[in-house]
Amino acid sequence: MKKFDVKRLIGTIIGVILVVAVLAIVDGNAEKKLLGTWAYTYDVEYEEGVDVELTEFLEFTEGEYRWYMDRETTKTALLKTYDEYFEEYEITEEDIIEAGYKSFEDCKTQWLEEDLEYIVDDYNEEEGGKGTWQINQGEFTFIEEGTSAEFITDYKIEDGKLYLQTDGLVLTKVK
Repeated sequence: MKKFDVKRLIGTIIGVILVVAVLAIVDGNAEKKLLGTWAYTYDVEYEEGVDVELTEFLEFTEGEYRWYMDRETTKTALLKTYDEYFEEYEITEEDIIEAGYKSFEDCKTQWLEEDLEYIVDDYNEEEGGKGTWQINQGEFTFIEEGTSAEFITDYKIEDGKLYLQTDGLVLTKVK
């Protein structure tokens, strides 16, 4: 029969306490790095041969997150896309007037109102998710508001970028 080793038991307990303390510190540091707003930018086909660059934002506050689209960022991207569209299809001011608009600016203004409503307002109202988040022992967990489903992802923060590896998303810190 082996003799009970008190030193070994105390050493094991101290080791477990140290591991838990290190994980808590690492998780706390990761949470602090995440706080703020991150941007995910991607291209969407606006018209054949012309893409619009859209940006979704992921904002982290203490324990809560939200995805949203910003009107000004989207407005800037759309105006650039309209110019590319007019150039790509060689649309002149005369063509715009024949289509019932007063000018390029009038056309852009009308398109912009519709597109912002369709892209930004609808996204923020219907698709922009929000809920709670946490990092626990190196796992990043999202829980969308109104559900109990947990989404767990591997992640990495490096050089001002957040890699949500399960989805293959790369976000850039904006503030």
